[in-house]
Amino acid sequence: MHIGRYRIDQTLAENGPVTVYLAFHDILQRPTLLKVYKGADRHLIHRFEEEARIVAELESDFIAGIYDFGSAGDDLFYFAMEYVPGGNLRQYISARPLNTTDKLSLARGILNAVAFIHNKGYIHRDLKPENILVDENGHIKLTDFGISLHEAIKSHTPDQTLVGTPLYMAPEQVNNLPVTRQTDIFALGTIFYELFSGSHPFNAPAYGEIFARIITHAPPPLSEINPDIPAWFSDMVQHMMEKEPDRRPVKVDTLLNKMESSDSASVQTKQMDAPPVEEPLKGIGPVAGLLILIIPVLLYFFINMPKERLEQPAPHTLKDTTLIHDSLAADSLNTPVEQTSEKETSRVKMVVHPVKADSTPAKVWIEVTPWARLYVDYEWIDTTPLSDTLQLKPGRHVISLQNPRYATWRDTILLKPAQKLLLRYPLDSLCYTLRLQVIPWGKVFVDGQYLGDTPLEKPILLTRRNKRLTIKNKFYKSFTESLDWDGSPVVEKKIILQKSQTKHE
Repeated sequence: MHIGRYRIDQTLAENGPVTVYLAFHDILQRPTLLKVYKGADRHLIHRFEEEARIVAELESDFIAGIYDFGSAGDDLFYFAMEYVPGGNLRQYISARPLNTTDKLSLARGILNAVAFIHNKGYIHRDLKPENILVDENGHIKLTDFGISLHEAIKSHTPDQTLVGTPLYMAPEQVNNLPVTRQTDIFALGTIFYELFSGSHPFNAPAYGEIFARIITHAPPPLSEINPDIPAWFSDMVQHMMEKEPDRRPVKVDTLLNKMESSDSASVQTKQMDAPPVEEPLKGIGPVAGLLILIIPVLLYFFINMPKERLEQPAPHTLKDTTLIHDSLAADSLNTPVEQTSEKETSRVKMVVHPVKADSTPAKVWIEVTPWARLYVDYEWIDTTPLSDTLQLKPGRHVISLQNPRYATWRDTILLKPAQKLLLRYPLDSLCYTLRLQVIPWGKVFVDGQYLGDTPLEKPILLTRRNKRLTIKNKFYKSFTESLDWDGSPVVEKKIILQKSQTKHE
């Protein structure tokens, strides 16, 4: 079978109308990956062409390069890409034994590749082991930019359509919220977790369960699963997998700097801990002669020493005694701590008893109108109305409420032991919808967070805590106003931007 000048040797993947083949160019005599779209959907054809343009623009050693783009008939389009013999990340790690150092090297290479596309302004949106290629020398190349998005343009994803691979989606993708670089960073954290632990942190039998785990489940740190994994790397992965985008690292470059500084510190520590190299026989001649003369004298003196001299205790002073004030340390010794005076005439005992905090659970009743999915500390609890009170440990907790008609509402509560608390959340009084029209168009920011370019594909869901709306267009004056909500469930705004006096404001 041939498509153009490409001989099809093997089918590697199929996803609806798109098929990826291992092919061979008849004239250039080299293997290639041939990605083929068969169909007449103009939207998908446009996306297919856009992917080819993105790959061509991102020409780099970090990207699987593009060789050719063309069509073979009215309804068949293809582009040819670089073939990487080592396969994808999943194939690479399954084909060879890798230690922690090898995996850290892979992680560094992946971060370098993603940093490259981020610095070019692109968000991949579908990072997963299958889209990370590894050549035979361990060099990383990214592929599959079919749903990638430039930060300066609006997504062409239809309203209410989830994009990405479910297992590697970030919580904001699951909730169909705007994506940022931190979306890719969450996916990288998931990939690293799977690479180092051998299991996926959010895997489940059905998509709904996967999405629930992504939003609520906090996997244990990698260092608890495998003690060989450095604590700094385990902490870094946990940071990358934070549920809230603004709590994750902002740039991949920051993660690379963390890896470099931690590696340097590790090398220095090993050098400091290494014992000095000495010549064991150096200078042994003179020392041996001296010992032959001294040892008999010492033995004679020790044998003939009066017994009372050997049994006399050393004087005990206050400076010889260490006082333990930490209750945990004293409890672990299981003995009282003694303080002794210099004259030994009086003894004062100080016994430190551990103080146990009251851990009696607090009882919390939560009412939500009209209803919501309830999360406590990002773990899904139930859908309201609840059938019983919640029993929560004393301390700080985060309450999250999700209803597709409203913005996500979060509340932080501080509970005391045995406290009884009633929480009421009328979402109609806490959240509202903003319908926005901007003439001619603009980039929309709410409290500094970019939400997209107008015309927006769907209304903006806000809470009464949102304070500032900003519209930017480099050819017009920036528009900023306070979001003073009047309590209406739907707020409509029409904003006409004013011409800027300069070309670029």
